[in-house]
Formats: sequence, C-alpha cells, structure tokens
Amino acid sequence: MRGRGPSARELRRQMQRAARLAQTRKRRVPKPHGEKPLIVGAYLTFEPLQAIIDQIEQDGTLTCDARGTPIFRDSTDGNWWETAPALAGIIDYLQMYETRHGVDLPIKPLWDLHQRIRYCMPVDEPLLARLRRDLPALQRVIATGNPDDIADLFRQVQIKIEMERVNGADQIADQSVA
Repeated sequence: MRGRGPSARELRRQMQRAARLAQTRKRRVPKPHGEKPLIVGAYLTFEPLQAIIDQIEQDGTLTCDARGTPIFRDSTDGNWWETAPALAGIIDYLQMYETRHGVDLPIKPLWDLHQRIRYCMPVDEPLLARLRRDLPALQRVIATGNPDDIADLFRQVQIKIEMERVNGADQIADQSVA
C-alpha cells in the first residue's frame, strides 16, 4: 500500500471538520474607511502651530525670512511656509467645518493670532493662554472627523484659496488697465 493517500472516507471527514470550523469561526469584518481616527493628521496639522506658540512663549520671537515675513518649517515636507496664510487656511477650514456641521468652534484666539502675525502686532500672554486652552478642541475636530469629509473640506479650502488668488490677480490687472 505504498504511495496511497488518505481514503475517501478520511477526506470526507476532513472536509466536514473544516466546514464545521468555518461555520463556528467569527469572520473579521473590516471597519469602513470613515471610522478610522486621524490622530496623526491632526498632530501634523497643528504641530507647526504648537511650535510657533512655543517659540513666542520661550523667546518672544517669530522666525522670519529676509523680507521680515513670519515663516515656519513644516515637519512633514521640510519646506518653509509663510505663517499668516497658513493660519488663514486652517481658519478657513474650521469655519467651513462649523458651517457644514452646525457647530461652534473656539476659532477666535486663532483668528486673533493670525491678525497679529499678519499685521506685525505683539502677541500677549492672555492670547497665548486662550490658544493653549482652545487648540485641543480644534485638534479633536480633525482627529475624530470622517476622513472623506475632512478631505472634501480640505479641497474646498484649496479651491477657495485658488479662487482668491485668481480674483486678486484679475483685480490687479483691472487696476493697471484703468
């Protein structure tokens, strides 16, 4: 009986046992994409802002380029970006989130910081304290949001910024013609 495999009876029993195990095992159902928290994305969004606040608290300064424009270094891509427009983008995003979801977010301290950086005004301790108090709530909006909704809002902000850039260029061209 050399070279013979299991008998038909043994094969049938093995198949029946495998079928029973398959029925009793709980199947793993993956969560839909929208249920994954975006903790890392929220951190990466607000980390440069946290660094700016830390620098103001520690040194009372902001990093500026050769023209005196406040800038920050993005840890994700290593590039330097202007601070005021970046803050305006975050504020636009949060305002669109408020409108879409009908919630009130503590954006006022972030808006005040944006205005003070944009117009080279001093940033005082009460504003820094309000920012430290309210930033976790703003971060939580992104960390716990639906990824598809967040991506859509991000695209909306990009469209808004591009439309403002084009309209601004059109207005400058119209003024030069007149």
